[in-house]
Amino acid sequence: MLSLVRSQKACIERLRSAVRWGRGLVLLVGDPEAGKTAVIDGLIIDSPYLPLRLDGRVIADKHDAILRLVALVGLKPGESDLLMLERLQSKQFVGIDSGVPEIIIDQAEALSPEVIRLFHELSFGIYGRQWSILLVGQINLVNSVLSIMRTGFIPSIVSLPCWDIYDLREAALSQNPDFEVDEYSLSLLSRYSGRPRSLLHALGEVSEKKKSDPRSRNPPPERDSRLRDGKFIIAIAIGLAALLAAFLILQLEHDEPQKSESQTITIKRVP
Repeated sequence: MLSLVRSQKACIERLRSAVRWGRGLVLLVGDPEAGKTAVIDGLIIDSPYLPLRLDGRVIADKHDAILRLVALVGLKPGESDLLMLERLQSKQFVGIDSGVPEIIIDQAEALSPEVIRLFHELSFGIYGRQWSILLVGQINLVNSVLSIMRTGFIPSIVSLPCWDIYDLREAALSQNPDFEVDEYSLSLLSRYSGRPRSLLHALGEVSEKKKSDPRSRNPPPERDSRLRDGKFIIAIAIGLAALLAAFLILQLEHDEPQKSESQTITIKRVP
């Protein structure tokens, strides 16, 4: 796992606060490849408590979600969903006070409305006590959750920010101590700020090319193009200056005979 950068660590602290004080449903949303999984791993990696973790893409319906939860806590399936939920309520976890949720669902944007309603009801305490549940997904997850929630109940929403120049420098230096922020790395940041893994991969490719081929130390194509444009403009300016100088020289040479002719006329003697 890549080392967490400044913005990701700040996001983890916001999640801890939301779980600790909200004690209900919390959403972590971000673009694809934004680093949501890395943040979740960082949230629980130093905790002695491991939450129940599910993948939203493989949950078929409400009954399937309950069966998976029951299996994760080591209980045998029951005759009905309600009985299994009642048995599930007897499991009391201790991670909430440290900011770790009891249930984490990755790729939650793939959940059906029926399953989202189940997790909302668990977090609301419909089946007994309130569960602390973290749904992780893309930004459209927010609308999916709000559309089925009870009036007056708003979940805690934590948005994973895009990387900035400080995140870029911190992550790149951890992989390459000789890294320096330049114009090309900034252009990569503007392109991949929401996809840190792709950003680091692109920087790594550039670094490998520099190591293997000294000629690759030349500026990137975009910068080369600007340099060529600048040199072209300078060449045009020099050419125009040369033409202007030639014109002035020709003009002076043309005026010189006229001056000498006028002088010859003025010095004629009178008989």
